[in-house]
Amino acid sequence: MDEPDEEEDSGEEILEKSQDALVCRFFLSDTFLLTKLQVPPKTPAQVSGRKRAASATPISNVKKSRTTPAEKLFTGISASMERVSEVLSAAFPSSSNTLPPTPVRKQTAIKNAMRLERTWLTGRQLVSFINVLEKETFAAEGYEVVMEDEDLRKEWVKMKLNILDDE
Repeated sequence: MDEPDEEEDSGEEILEKSQDALVCRFFLSDTFLLTKLQVPPKTPAQVSGRKRAASATPISNVKKSRTTPAEKLFTGISASMERVSEVLSAAFPSSSNTLPPTPVRKQTAIKNAMRLERTWLTGRQLVSFINVLEKETFAAEGYEVVMEDEDLRKEWVKMKLNILDDE
């Protein structure tokens, strides 16, 4: 392994250089990322001792910015993460939530309880049952499931209220 070209504090260590690629190890906390970066070809230096002829196009004073290996690394990581995100979005499309939000489900269960249980529960028992629907996490969902079968629903409500039958 070659000696790093940059200080270890920078988090980047160049492991291998070739004409067309640069292999870097970039440290992130206790882990590191090993990547191979493509290096654009360099134009050869002019060997001739002659002066260049004046060109028809004026020379620009605009400086070209150079990208460091770390910048290339982050650009590559960013592009890879965007692609992973696209693939995951295509593989696992967001499911449409068919259930209404919890507050709406609780309100619906309470309205149904007030309509259906009013005939056989006392006022105090009905208030206690509404309190159960408000407080217990899945009581509203359970009530909605047993609501269609009257006998089952009444037994379920009795159980939630700890009402004992004299049978």
